[in-house]
Amino acid sequence: MPGKDDAAYSGHEIVNRENLLDRIRRWDARTFMRVNSWKGRAVSWLKYYTHIGFFGTWASIIITMTIVSWVGHLGLGWLLVEYLYANLGSATIMTIIKHKIDRQRPCLVLDDVTVRTHERFYKGSSFPSGHTQFFLSNMLLVTMVVEMGLPGSLVPMLIITIGMTVLVALSRIYIGVHYPSDVIVAFATGILIFLLTVFLFFPFVFEPLYGWLRSLIH
Repeated sequence: MPGKDDAAYSGHEIVNRENLLDRIRRWDARTFMRVNSWKGRAVSWLKYYTHIGFFGTWASIIITMTIVSWVGHLGLGWLLVEYLYANLGSATIMTIIKHKIDRQRPCLVLDDVTVRTHERFYKGSSFPSGHTQFFLSNMLLVTMVVEMGLPGSLVPMLIITIGMTVLVALSRIYIGVHYPSDVIVAFATGILIFLLTVFLFFPFVFEPLYGWLRSLIH
């Protein structure tokens, strides 16, 4: 039978957990408002840069790469295209996560938020940031394929990838549609989805599919 001390200890744990969550929420909102309130030309370009993580942007890149690789018979170009298509399939994971958690965007629940994008670009759940995750996972695939063609390029490509992803993450907060915690978690999910694409989706699903399609063509 649990005694009073056990009950008190359990209650203390719950209080500590709630206090921690409250501190995280306060930090999230405070940091969001600080970044969202940035002004001036030095940061105004972020409202345009944010679309580099948009699904449509990457769809255009993939279609262009498909045509260029086909016309130019580029082996590494085709490999990159195949990985990027595989990564589109893994985006289903992000959709499920966002639907299950269903966190409201800060621009919809906080006061005095400056929204710097059209409402069609912030439909759905806030957590985690799909733009940040999608951009990071795709850029990690680009980094991997570039390293195959240009050995020794891994470190500079990773620096570029991380730097560009940080800017995407900041842009999502700046335009008013994501909390800092949304983009922080998106870094982790971006890496996870990259690994799933490389070690699961591509070799076990998409590579056999591509092989079957090639057999039909040839």
